[in-house]
Amino acid sequence: MKITDKILSMPIPVLQLWGYPIVFLSALLEATPFFGIFIPGQTIVIIGGFFAKLDLLNLYYIMILASLGAIIGDLVGYILGRKYGYSFIRDYGKYFFFKKEYFKRTKELMNEYTGKTMIIGRFNSITRAFAPFVAGSSKVPFKKFLFYNIAGGISWGVFFSLVGYIFGKAYKVASRYINGFLLVFFIAAVLAAYFYVGHKRRKKIKDSTK
Repeated sequence: MKITDKILSMPIPVLQLWGYPIVFLSALLEATPFFGIFIPGQTIVIIGGFFAKLDLLNLYYIMILASLGAIIGDLVGYILGRKYGYSFIRDYGKYFFFKKEYFKRTKELMNEYTGKTMIIGRFNSITRAFAPFVAGSSKVPFKKFLFYNIAGGISWGVFFSLVGYIFGKAYKVASRYINGFLLVFFIAAVLAAYFYVGHKRRKKIKDSTK
């Protein structure tokens, strides 16, 4: 049985006792580097919003705990990135479907567009788990990272809590279509930024040769 099915089948007293810690931990673990790609934190947050719709949980607590978990998880990823950096990607990235060339491209985007990469990337399960690590290994200033981390974490926590609350029993359908839309949006944004950076570099090289 999937973890989400287990949560949905919880007796009401157990749900009301453990629902908040589960939302917090799932959001935190999903945001941690590498391991986070296997945690359905986003779906669990949506389920939390659904239970808030049924008055079994408090919507504001769900939004706060989801946001807080996401922020702390990203902070852990940033610290690990600062400590281990490129050497970890070089040695172990392939085991987590993260190639060295992906690291290089993400690093370029992170240095050039920290805000977009942190905030937009949070809405995709793969980049959500890797972006903070890349930010740390790229030596993005901590204050800059913290600002975008908090902004992205709150946006993510509030958004997906409301998805569950608004869509109610249709949370599974909503989650699937929203994921697809956000993935397309993220890929388009990354590609646009990537080609823009390349265009600026080519222009700079061309101007320097004149």
